[in-house]
Amino acid sequence: MNPPWVIQKYFVQDEGEARPISAHMMATGTVVLATDPVVEQLRQTAISLIGSSPTLTPQKLTLARYAAATKLEDAMDIVERNPAAANMLVSEAVRQMLQFAFLKAGRFIPRDKDILDALTNMDSDLASKAQLFFESGDWTRRMHLATELADRILQVRGFFEWDSEPEDVPPPAG
Repeated sequence: MNPPWVIQKYFVQDEGEARPISAHMMATGTVVLATDPVVEQLRQTAISLIGSSPTLTPQKLTLARYAAATKLEDAMDIVERNPAAANMLVSEAVRQMLQFAFLKAGRFIPRDKDILDALTNMDSDLASKAQLFFESGDWTRRMHLATELADRILQVRGFFEWDSEPEDVPPPAG
């Protein structure tokens, strides 16, 4: 029901986020009514997009790596005094690590419900370790597995420095 320009905008946004959700829907969904050839053109664009690799800057990769590493560090900081909150944070850190693993491999991030299966196809050892993490009910074991995943995927734990490009800052309004 969206006009073609909106769908194309979704494709651009999805590609920028390295998660082609709209393209996946357009490529794999069923067309109920196509009264214009633009529908098939959009489907072909979607198929092409999901068959390609994301375009990522080194800065975007570093930012994704940093987000996962600092989330893990936050979990480790509070694990003794608040295991429940640490468990929440470490789960998010592992999710971000898995997403980074796909980005680092030059692949789009799969849908959340498909990420473990896609990881199995990409790296079965890593997928096994992630599976153990998510199946474990013991927070000590989960923290241990999360640090192993960080060492393997991120090759760092917690804060790290990096150089970034200068950003243009708009002048203050008024």
